[in-house]
Order: sequence, then structure tokens, then C-alpha cells
Amino acid sequence: YKRSDPNYSYTEYKLDTCKGMNFYLSTDGYLDQSGGQKGFPFGKRRFKEIINSYHIDSMADQQEIFLYEMADYEGNEERNDDITVMGFKI
Repeated sequence: YKRSDPNYSYTEYKLDTCKGMNFYLSTDGYLDQSGGQKGFPFGKRRFKEIINSYHIDSMADQQEIFLYEMADYEGNEERNDDITVMGFKI
């Protein structure tokens, strides 16, 4: 971003991982998409519920679930941002 501090100091973290761990990355577009009965954003709580409910399913099945859940929630609301979710398993 143009207004970002060019001297920003990033912090490096190391995570202990083990076989079978899943990781999920998302743009804010998935969380911020309006929908539902009241037109509210999808939100972190719903996002976490999807992960908690389906993390043992295959990544291909999870992809379909994420797509279905967003389409169902979004309904007739206009898409207001790009939406990207990436998941991977160690």
C-alpha cells in the first residue's frame, strides 16, 4: 500500500508443526461479505465454525463447503470484495 511505512519492522515467527495439521489463509473478503437475513458480514465466528466442523474432511470437500457456505450466506447481496481462502495440510 502507498501509505505503508517503508521502514516497518516485520517479526518472524516459527511454528512447531506435525503431520496432519491444517492451515487456513484468507483475505478479508470472505469475512467481510454481507449476507444472511440481516445483511451483516459473514464474520470470523462463522468462518471458524466451518473450519471446526469440517477440518477432518478432505481439502477438496472443504473447498466445496466453503463455496457453498458463502453462496448460501451471500444470497442476493452483491459481492463487495475479492474472496480468497487457501488451506493446506502438513
